[in-house]
Amino acid sequence: MSSNEKGAEGRRDRCEETTPWQSHLSSPSQRLASLLHSSHLSDLTITFPGRKTTVKAHRFVLAMTSPVFEAMFYGDVEEKRVLCLTEDSPEPFMWVLKYMYCGIEDLLSVDLALQVAQLASKYQINNLSSFCSKFLLNNLSSGTVVRVYNTAAMLDDEQLLRKCSQVVDEVAESLLTSKDIGQLSRTSLTHLLSQPIHMPEILIFRSIMTWGQSQLAARSEECQCGRLLEEIREFLPQVRFLTMTASEFVELVMPSGVFTPEEDTAILMNIEGHDVPLPDNCCLMKTKREGALSLSLSLSLSLSLSLSLSLSLSLGVSSLSRELFD
Repeated sequence: MSSNEKGAEGRRDRCEETTPWQSHLSSPSQRLASLLHSSHLSDLTITFPGRKTTVKAHRFVLAMTSPVFEAMFYGDVEEKRVLCLTEDSPEPFMWVLKYMYCGIEDLLSVDLALQVAQLASKYQINNLSSFCSKFLLNNLSSGTVVRVYNTAAMLDDEQLLRKCSQVVDEVAESLLTSKDIGQLSRTSLTHLLSQPIHMPEILIFRSIMTWGQSQLAARSEECQCGRLLEEIREFLPQVRFLTMTASEFVELVMPSGVFTPEEDTAILMNIEGHDVPLPDNCCLMKTKREGALSLSLSLSLSLSLSLSLSLSLSLGVSSLSRELFD
């Protein structure tokens, strides 16, 4: 390379070094986006305990998007230069950060959308919450409905909750008879049981039992009858026991122990047409759910136990009936 060429290259390098970074960016949005992950003008370091991820950011950008960050950085509290996010995962937060600098980006999965939706709610980014809700509505399926239901309940997203309950109703038999029902949060199950469910009552009862057993197992608690009853007690009034057949009640409800023997007898007598006082936590409705079809019972109980229960209860009911009505 000649001396003239070397001199020209040196002048170009010096020119590039002195050219303001803003000169290469034609719009405010481009200039803002260029600061993402840049230490230039940065006045904030974001850390995630237990992770190696460290991010340089700009307090003003975060405050422009979130009133939570505005109060955090520009309120009366001591000025923050390091933001330690102990509850947030780096991946969804980085997506939110990119949204703050660059605007809406594509959500690549339902799982990511669920995490971003929770962050949007936490930091009061309403437009982002709406965007996530719309994405989840359009990508809801039987395979994702439990996870979406829990987030919708946590965020109190009424539109998403209604859609989730509709999807559950469409696949009720497969979902309510699977262990996936145990993944529903208590709030989600409460909402689901308040919605129209076109399924037989015995299936709804069994799903509540499965849910309660799953909650105890998740806490490594022994599944004793008393503990299970405490776990599911609030849901029992949602079950229309009086629409069951006598055999369904005898073979599947009574062995569960959710009612005392006296309460079992009272409910069974009402099923058989006798008007006697019912337990406080027993639903009074006698009409079947719209569209509910009777299912053939698939029992895991031994035949001897089933026959023994049926026979002993029949004798007891007959005796009690004679005492009350003769």
